[in-house]
Amino acid sequence: TQPMFGKMLIYLFAATTCLGYLLWRRGYWRFQAKKTLPFYQALLQLKHIPEQSSTTEQIEQAFRFVHNAFNQTAGESVFESQLDRFYAAHPQFASLQAETETFFKQSRQLFYESGASADQPNNHPLKMLKQLCVHYDRLQRQR
Repeated sequence: TQPMFGKMLIYLFAATTCLGYLLWRRGYWRFQAKKTLPFYQALLQLKHIPEQSSTTEQIEQAFRFVHNAFNQTAGESVFESQLDRFYAAHPQFASLQAETETFFKQSRQLFYESGASADQPNNHPLKMLKQLCVHYDRLQRQR
């Protein structure tokens, strides 16, 4: 049984290493320094809001969480008209330009256009916000 026990230990170590790497790449297992990234913090805050039974106030708060993540990342307030400057300062996020423009468009409709909050263009804005934060967080970690 000694040769089989040695092989079993080697296979167990290899499987544990691969699983740890996969969890780290997917963002489920993070080191302490990575938990301070703005989009990760926004994602944690968004997870406390239920997707299906959310009120207008909760949706507005969710949009504010993501806006705060953009502002912290840029070091200043980011508005829809300043997205080009944001991408010039952070080129690693340029691949998410379409999703970001959609976010800012929905945010403008929610906060500034009358009656638009009840008529969201996206049926599940919280799901979209969570996905946006996940994508930004992954790109931020790959710097």
